[in-house]
Amino acid sequence: MGATSTRIWLEDSLWDQVARMAVSEGTTVRELLPRLIAGSLAGSLAPPLPSAPRATVGPAADEPSVTAGPPVVTLAEAYRCGECGAQIKTAGLSAHLGKHLRERQAAETERS
Repeated sequence: MGATSTRIWLEDSLWDQVARMAVSEGTTVRELLPRLIAGSLAGSLAPPLPSAPRATVGPAADEPSVTAGPPVVTLAEAYRCGECGAQIKTAGLSAHLGKHLRERQAAETERS
């Protein structure tokens, strides 16, 4: 199986979390990231990486901060339009809904 090199930009707090996870699993970040991404794409139940720290009141300097992230919403590959019933790929969803918006605006303009 081939491999493709890529570069990603992570917030410092997310990088620190990934690095700590790699150390705790006795692996490297380079080995851990593909597993995390593959697990996420496969819908595995791997523990999610929080992306935003939760506010805490006066943690001790040596106490690790508790973090929590936003809920993860799985998107479908396609969307069935409630207005016309067409099945739209997620990538084209904005354009499709924009078309319905323009149609409604044109109909309202004609009525005015």
